[in-house]
Amino acid sequence: MRVLSSISMKSHYKFLIFLFVLSGCGKSGSEKPVEENPNKALYDQVMEVHDEIMPKMEVIYNLKESLEERIENTANIGKTRGQQLEQTILNLDSARGSMLHWMQNFEPLSDSLDQEKARDYLLTELERVKQIREFITENITQAESVLSQKEAKGNKKASNKIAKVEKETAPTPIVVKPAPIKEQKPVEPVVVPPVKELPKKDSITSKPIVKVDSSANKMVAVKPVEKKPDGKPFYFNLVNAESGNKVSGEVHVVEAKATQYLGYKGNELVYLTKPRNVAGVYIVSIAAPGYRPEKLVFNYEDPLPVSSGVGEQQEIIITFEMTHAKRGDYIDFNEVRFFRNSTILEPHSQNELNGLVDLMKENENYKIKIHGHCNGDDSRPIITLGTSTDIFNLDPTHNKRETATAKRLTELRAETVRDYLVSQGIELDRLSIKGEGGKMMIYPRTSTLANRNDRVEIEVLKGR
Repeated sequence: MRVLSSISMKSHYKFLIFLFVLSGCGKSGSEKPVEENPNKALYDQVMEVHDEIMPKMEVIYNLKESLEERIENTANIGKTRGQQLEQTILNLDSARGSMLHWMQNFEPLSDSLDQEKARDYLLTELERVKQIREFITENITQAESVLSQKEAKGNKKASNKIAKVEKETAPTPIVVKPAPIKEQKPVEPVVVPPVKELPKKDSITSKPIVKVDSSANKMVAVKPVEKKPDGKPFYFNLVNAESGNKVSGEVHVVEAKATQYLGYKGNELVYLTKPRNVAGVYIVSIAAPGYRPEKLVFNYEDPLPVSSGVGEQQEIIITFEMTHAKRGDYIDFNEVRFFRNSTILEPHSQNELNGLVDLMKENENYKIKIHGHCNGDDSRPIITLGTSTDIFNLDPTHNKRETATAKRLTELRAETVRDYLVSQGIELDRLSIKGEGGKMMIYPRTSTLANRNDRVEIEVLKGR
């Protein structure tokens, strides 16, 4: 799971995100229809710039992939060139991050409260989002320029070809036969003088008295020496900031240029190999049910500045003090997933849902709203539970097929999660639901990660 800051705008838009999932750009908070909003024209200008930027987010994603492939496929890449490519990737991340940060914090004020103040806010945000647009455009142009430069050294295929030629043209090794061994004369036998007769085997003097531990007669199995995994040992220590107790959560370790992360459980010994990026750094983010996310960057060769000590197995201990989610926070699930165009949960979803159950039981004052999302905002054929009682597996015999709107699909998904929580002992009056349809997609609908648009988010309505 992941906890996000309060974000809840009702406008229609979609955007791309890497590593962190956001649930919208903010809410106007106004109960009036949009047509009655006197600042609607100004708001629309902000959204026009927003809509202009969003396609560029996918451009950034594709440029990053191309830069990463360039690094991966270039043999013996020079240090200066490698650093240039790495820095360009970081610049793209910064450009994308500036837009995501703006969307996360964009919360137009209600005109019903103060129209003038609402207008001033929109004017400020209009200038800000324009500056972000320029910043993103500059970094895209720079990245395209860096990619257009030809590499001074050949790629890996060229290196393999050179190696093959060198092998074929290498001199034939000279085989030296060993000299024959000369026949030697037989050695004269050595006469051994007689020795004293030893006591007979059954003689008492031949049996020294020894106390024998009967347990020593047992055969002892010798355990093979276990080979340690490659890399350095690390221990990511997740603790409650208030109580100091251990917290269950996931540790995501990713390189600055990577598109996938390595996932581990918190509070366990893990081994990390040296990162391949020039800077030699890892980015670590923590996702724990009911807690705000934590993140840090550390240098693999020198992790001590961020560590809290060294363990018995020489593991570097890195401690994360986790704080509880509060009212207005969003909890996003990383592993709660639905079968495509269905309201049926994939089996592995149960683990995170059980984490939410534990959170609700530990914090009896928590009330939450379950937001359902899907990929795309159009109607489609869907699969619902029907007469089946198994929400974690498809059942062609008892499941029902029907055509539904995107909003209806997401309402049913939210209901599925709500019903599971109730079945685990959570009071119904602490739970509410909302179907968002496909208004708040986090990846482009046709991207390879589009399935992650099918998700649920939990909004904390009342907490600590």
